[in-house]
Amino acid sequence: MPRTSAEERIKQTFLFTKPVNPLKPTAAELNAGLDIQCRTMRNETRLSAVGSETFSEPLGCEPGNPTDFGSSNFEGSLTIFRWLDSTGKPETTEDEVWDAFKVKGTEFWAYQRQGPRHDQEWAAADADVEYFHGTTDNPQQPSDTGAGYLKKVVPLALRGDCKVDGSVTITAGP
Repeated sequence: MPRTSAEERIKQTFLFTKPVNPLKPTAAELNAGLDIQCRTMRNETRLSAVGSETFSEPLGCEPGNPTDFGSSNFEGSLTIFRWLDSTGKPETTEDEVWDAFKVKGTEFWAYQRQGPRHDQEWAAADADVEYFHGTTDNPQQPSDTGAGYLKKVVPLALRGDCKVDGSVTITAGP
């Protein structure tokens, strides 16, 4: 079987109201959320686990300095394209992702899926769904200000209840 291209195969949906069960959201809850993948820069938007904390507490009789993993860490950031009309004012329907993330402290519950095309709705059969819970920081200028399209970078503070181990289940709902 050939490798699968990531192009058009990552769906990222954000909810701004906590789902009834964040680890078992319904397809209806997710399909009512805000899909961001067509309004963010693909290679600069990241929701991911990163290296866990480590600690070393060897027994007195153990040689060397053995290391173990402790608390999990997660990181995220969104690079959001701006959608402005010819007078420089925001396009209200096209700029909806910016509107959702521009205020520091906005709480969200996010779900990311790889595999099916990004435009396929969430379904109970979806596998390998990742869950991220967090808040936004102040929007920042990108490092390439003045080049390419207008955009803003929004750092995300992700909580410890994130799940990237395949344990999130999409349910059909009530």
